[in-house]
Amino acid sequence: MRRAALFLLLAVVFPAGVSLAHDHDRHGGHIRGGTIEPPVVCAPRHDIGRARYAMPTRNRSVVLLITRRHVAVQLSDRTMREIDREMRNERDEDEGVIVNAFKSAVLGGVRSLLDHSFECPLDELCDARYRDGRLELITEDGDRIFEDIQIEDRDLLESFRAQDAQAFVEEFHRLRHGSR
Repeated sequence: MRRAALFLLLAVVFPAGVSLAHDHDRHGGHIRGGTIEPPVVCAPRHDIGRARYAMPTRNRSVVLLITRRHVAVQLSDRTMREIDREMRNERDEDEGVIVNAFKSAVLGGVRSLLDHSFECPLDELCDARYRDGRLELITEDGDRIFEDIQIEDRDLLESFRAQDAQAFVEEFHRLRHGSR
């Protein structure tokens, strides 16, 4: 029931403004974030295979991607498979009719919440840069997006390999300022 307690906590915290949350025994890490504000919105997950460019964090738990219309962050497919496996294992534990019904409802709701991305329309962004080991995504208003998301106590925007982040910036500029 330990995992059910974790997922129940996520169900309570997630809608209150926390961007992403994941805990996994093997990695011992977690993802947490700050408030998501416009122009970033919660949206359905993107098919990573259809993205113009997608890059995982070093620990491969989260992906930042760019499509023709959006820049988005979401849990990686690998992380989603791990969550599904953990939820299946939790559902398989027989703890009585009432507890099992409660677990099923909570786990289904949490899975549904995690099966989303946070995205920003490409047209709302004026620049993407990579400098000093950190990716910066800047809106037309001068704000920065995805600033408060932490992965294993490390800033999401510092969690990418340099060559991946530089390729992301190049694709951003190609789409934003060039031909789409």
